[in-house]
Amino acid sequence: MRTTAILLIVVLGVSIAHSEEERKFDTLTTKSGRTYTSVTVREKTKSGIKIFHESGAATIPFEELPDDVTKGLGGFDENAAKAEREAMAAREKALFEDERRVAQLQQANENRFASVLALIRKCESLNSTPLN
Repeated sequence: MRTTAILLIVVLGVSIAHSEEERKFDTLTTKSGRTYTSVTVREKTKSGIKIFHESGAATIPFEELPDDVTKGLGGFDENAAKAEREAMAAREKALFEDERRVAQLQQANENRFASVLALIRKCESLNSTPLN
């Protein structure tokens, strides 16, 4: 009985949190003029919102949201948004550097393979040459 009560409280808590997070708009027009239709806000981040809309999905920075929408979503902290964007940029830069390093290592391995293959062919040609 106690387990059932705890489970019910957890499920209700998740449902309430989910319904508070999920907001719907028939249309949402950003400050720059982009219009989205049949909008469902799926996630509020420190720097904006992630939405599903009629044509797909998008992430909209808070600076692009109309003021009434920003207020309706509880506002946002400019410093937290900046910190999140900087962290994301650092992660993207690190990922780019990792991919560049992998490409360099792949190229080095291809060069080594080509050198070894050339040596094998040279040895094979020397072995097939008759000795006088």
